[in-house]
Amino acid sequence: MDCIISMTSWRRRIHDIGPVIFSFLDQEPVCDFRVVLVLSSDEFPGKDRDIPEELVRLRTHPRFELLWTGPNTRAFKKYFPVRRKYPDIPIITVDDDEPARPNFLADIWNLHLKDRKRVVYGYNGVPCGRPGIDCVRYGFALFPPGSLYPLGEDFGMDFFRDMDDEYMRFLHVLAGTKYFQLNAHSVLHCQAVDQESAMQRNMRGQWRDIPGMWGAVWKAFPELHEIWKRNVGTSNR
Repeated sequence: MDCIISMTSWRRRIHDIGPVIFSFLDQEPVCDFRVVLVLSSDEFPGKDRDIPEELVRLRTHPRFELLWTGPNTRAFKKYFPVRRKYPDIPIITVDDDEPARPNFLADIWNLHLKDRKRVVYGYNGVPCGRPGIDCVRYGFALFPPGSLYPLGEDFGMDFFRDMDDEYMRFLHVLAGTKYFQLNAHSVLHCQAVDQESAMQRNMRGQWRDIPGMWGAVWKAFPELHEIWKRNVGTSNR
């Protein structure tokens, strides 16, 4: 297996993600890939009994895997449980509300082949720049093995709450890994599925508190702040 396309979902959206999953399964096989859906047994204690039958049947698809994990680490579980199971395989993290365009895997994989050690970030069409962080993932990210600083999802949940994109960028810069960027709109139907309104309100509140999240990390771990300051200027294209 050459790479994994990984996503997670939750109870309020689990019945709507079939078309999104199939959009990734239907990608041209430019490499040997697998789509992994990570679900928490804390959220779905009945496991197969608590999810749509179509997902249970999908296990027979040669390119699909349903991976159960215990604690519900929310968006963070789209990466960390998969990395623990597959430590030597590039992981492409995606969202469960953005179907792939037919060129999704080919475009990302071709960019990855130019430098297999670099992270590949999706961005929203305009490279982002704001104090303390020069870009975040938008839509997808490809993480090669060893491209992230070795901290787990508990650290991310403690300091970044649901802002998994911020946390993954934090780990990438701490590791000193360079990156490529690719316009996410060229490979995904971005925001094609409506977000649940309560989630939208919660996320807007967390976006406003991002500076406070970063400040709390620097206060608690000044040694990580020093690594960040050394790396952030060189962790680019």
